[in-house]
Amino acid sequence: MTRLEVMLGTLLAVVILGVAILAGVVFLFPKNAAPAPAVAPTAAPLNVQRAQADTAIIGYAAAQRAAALWSGDSQLVSVTATWVPGSESDGISDGSSSWGYTFYSPASGRSVVVTVQGAEGSVVYELPLAVAPAPLPPGNWRQDSTAILATLLHSGGETFLRQDGDATVTMSLTMNPAAERAEWFVSLISARTGRSITMLVDATSGEVLELDGPAT
Repeated sequence: MTRLEVMLGTLLAVVILGVAILAGVVFLFPKNAAPAPAVAPTAAPLNVQRAQADTAIIGYAAAQRAAALWSGDSQLVSVTATWVPGSESDGISDGSSSWGYTFYSPASGRSVVVTVQGAEGSVVYELPLAVAPAPLPPGNWRQDSTAILATLLHSGGETFLRQDGDATVTMSLTMNPAAERAEWFVSLISARTGRSITMLVDATSGEVLELDGPAT
């Protein structure tokens, strides 16, 4: 199993866990749940979401403020986002989404996920961690989601979308301690064929480290 395959499986597990937690919150607290959208999320094109979304770097400031209120020693450890099937290449390439920022407190051994809508960051859930994750220094993160997604589309992603149809897009930014660098992992998974294209990019230089998929 390649490193890209391991990262894809891990990222999908995180996405599934997040969906399960949010579903539990809605079930346990239905009165506080947001009203259902008029159009099912899986059918909505990405450009419907862009008006209230930011790129990963733009949203970070709001997430950092919310994390600082949660704990003064909070450290950023990962950034993730998912685009649902129905996203088109012209919408994906702008890198805007409802991002999830994971912060860790060394003092408490706990982590939180902060989501950002507009200029406001909100803590979604808090979890204890048995192992301290590698912190993600902001100085190691220079490539925004816009550039990373554009690179993927130009490296076979556009061809993949034309051939395999609508796809779920997942992105994750983490620190690779062994290589001492921040890395973007991004994937397209076809809703129709189940095939995928994945890419690993140096988040500082923008260099493509690994690229794998049927369109490459």
